[in-house]
Amino acid sequence: METVTGARWPGAARVAALAGAACLLTACGVKQETVRPPAVRPYSVTAILAPGATAALMTAILDGHLRDAGLAVAVDHAASGTQALKALAAGSTDMVVAGQSQLLLARDQGMHLVSIAALGRQPLEAGIQQASTGAEGQELALARHAGSGGVPADEYIVAAVRVASAEHDGEDLRAFMQALTEADRTMHANPAAAAALLTGPATSSATKRPTPSASNSAAHGARGGGAKHGAKAKAAAAAAAAAAAAAAKPAAQVAAEAAAQAASRARARAQRAAVEREISESPVPTQAEPYGYQRPASWETFARWMYVSGLLHTDPTSLSQPYTDEYLTAQGF
Repeated sequence: METVTGARWPGAARVAALAGAACLLTACGVKQETVRPPAVRPYSVTAILAPGATAALMTAILDGHLRDAGLAVAVDHAASGTQALKALAAGSTDMVVAGQSQLLLARDQGMHLVSIAALGRQPLEAGIQQASTGAEGQELALARHAGSGGVPADEYIVAAVRVASAEHDGEDLRAFMQALTEADRTMHANPAAAAALLTGPATSSATKRPTPSASNSAAHGARGGGAKHGAKAKAAAAAAAAAAAAAAKPAAQVAAEAAAQAASRARARAQRAAVEREISESPVPTQAEPYGYQRPASWETFARWMYVSGLLHTDPTSLSQPYTDEYLTAQGF
């Protein structure tokens, strides 16, 4: 018997190996199937908070984490927390991102909703004021009490769904939280890149595309032919026309426009810096408290305070639990 050593193959072994390779390449004797990408299901989210309060959600959308998980998420923003949560209860949207107090008020009104995750925290007064635009009653009363006389100063930003969805759409909810968990890790790994993604490309005079050299331009024109040459000529003519129009403007107008552009760039840089700082300072999830974790004591204290203050009409302890951690992703830390 011959032994195969190093790179030297005996004749018979080489023939057998080549035959096997050819069979693999041509898929002989094997039924070929077309591999299709997983189906993507539309999923609607209504946020009654500023977009900055949903950084991981927006990152998961922009970076493609949610689409990879099979969910095509569309986010709408609502002015009234009452109307958004009523729409959720009626099945007009799949999820509402709202304040913890808003969810407790909705449940007190008989809506069968539950929080599946805490997406962050926000000042109580700011959240209620944003959520109660155009609304009356308990929301405004809560806003007036916020931050005084033992009232909690902040609250969870929660992802609320219908109780029926939590019971029957578990696969989608787990995929949703897995995508947000991955997005949160991405954000913490590179806060600067995450801030750039969330705020859009910075407008800066220092980030202009370099002008190609004469030799490169000539080579490019030779490869591109007459059509590209014609397009470049049109672009040059348009640039010349724009320059002529700018030259015709009064100096004061040119200066005012330049100042406005500079101010806009400064605001964009400040916004990006603020988002980067917020990401850097946000808590890093752990095995014990993964992304989306909701502390039971926070819910108990908050609900009890609202009930004692007369903001809730039904003792919250007589209702089902307002939150669940069933869909959180604790692996990988």
